[in-house]
Amino acid sequence: MIMHTYGREGAPVILMLQPMGISAEMLYKLLGSKFKGDYHILIPDMGGHGDEVGDFISADIEAEHALLYLKSAGISEIALLYGASIGAAVALRMLDVPELKVKNIFLDSAPVARFGYGVRKVFGPVVRMQRAVYLSNLNNDAKRKRQVEAQWGRELGDHISKNFAAFSSETLTNMVNSCTQGNMPAIPEEQQKHTFMEWGEYDVFSRISPKVVSFLYPDVNICVRPGYQYCEFMVKYTDRYVAFLDKIASGKFEYREKRRANARLKSAACPAG
Repeated sequence: MIMHTYGREGAPVILMLQPMGISAEMLYKLLGSKFKGDYHILIPDMGGHGDEVGDFISADIEAEHALLYLKSAGISEIALLYGASIGAAVALRMLDVPELKVKNIFLDSAPVARFGYGVRKVFGPVVRMQRAVYLSNLNNDAKRKRQVEAQWGRELGDHISKNFAAFSSETLTNMVNSCTQGNMPAIPEEQQKHTFMEWGEYDVFSRISPKVVSFLYPDVNICVRPGYQYCEFMVKYTDRYVAFLDKIASGKFEYREKRRANARLKSAACPAG
């Protein structure tokens, strides 16, 4: 892991852990650069991404590296812990460490629940098929270029395609395993009230994880965005998305009251649109 830092050192810290295929530099350009508040933003290149030439081994290893960096930098409190997809898997591992003080948490497409055997067997081939789509995009296959651009936009789509092309077989396999294993850390009740998790309706992780979160963490704020794919809202409505993250990091978001213990899963109104 190679940590990239942005903003004013000494300001409230935001740690951002990116989705699969996005480098630290690109995540800062996409999201980090749009924060309005005064923050010290940390974004790592995890294994297989950006400047990190080593393979991605596991979410546990990446979490350990991030925690070691925070300790070496003398950082004991985080204003916002942000993670998306594989980044959310790493963030969930970091929450296993009770000594880490995190004021607010936002996880997008979080793989909280462990996939069943059948889904685990299918998920890997699906990710490898997606890699083939990205390779075709780089080879100027017109149909695939339209497909990738429709999902991510041209610049980000080409960026993700190049990263997937550079992934070793080991990195890809290990990221798939980290996403399907799930992780359910102990999150104290007060911390739950300052935790937000969202998924797109058609995100593979939205089939199980929101129900698990609702059961295990009744005070966590849950949003399932109707009609959206994996991380789609983040890409298509970036300004609104970051404005909400900024609101969370600054402590200005009013978290909803605790649901009754016998309440059925019901998402709160999704913020920022």
